[in-house]
Amino acid sequence: MTGHRVGDVLKNRRVVTMRPHLPVSEAAKRMRTYNVSAVVIVEDGQLTGVLTERDLVTRVVADGRDIDRTSVARVMTRSPIFVEPDTPIDAAIRTMRELRLRHLPVVDQTIEAGKQNLVGILSVRDVLGQNVDEIPPVARDPAEIA
Repeated sequence: MTGHRVGDVLKNRRVVTMRPHLPVSEAAKRMRTYNVSAVVIVEDGQLTGVLTERDLVTRVVADGRDIDRTSVARVMTRSPIFVEPDTPIDAAIRTMRELRLRHLPVVDQTIEAGKQNLVGILSVRDVLGQNVDEIPPVARDPAEIA
């Protein structure tokens, strides 16, 4: 992927957003509806956080929180690191690897000083270059291996 930019990988991708005051149950529903593993949290047009499936498991389910009473703001990753669309994909992958990130928001700040335009979210799935859902499952029974 050398030479490619983050924006090249994200072309025609939808980013699922929501506001921080909504309950985490709504976040889970959006993840299921749109078949994504993270939602980007925005308020007043600004990136304020990210909520991932892992966050739901470790910060909500494992802590026994009520999914309808717990707001996204209480469990999201606040002020996430982000990259811009013209960031070299190799640099974005390096950032994800070094910081152990599975999702990296992409924000265009060139539009107007101090304003952010959320472009998308880069995921490990995106940088693998293939749809992980298409990888065949591992055979559990040795007899299944042909």
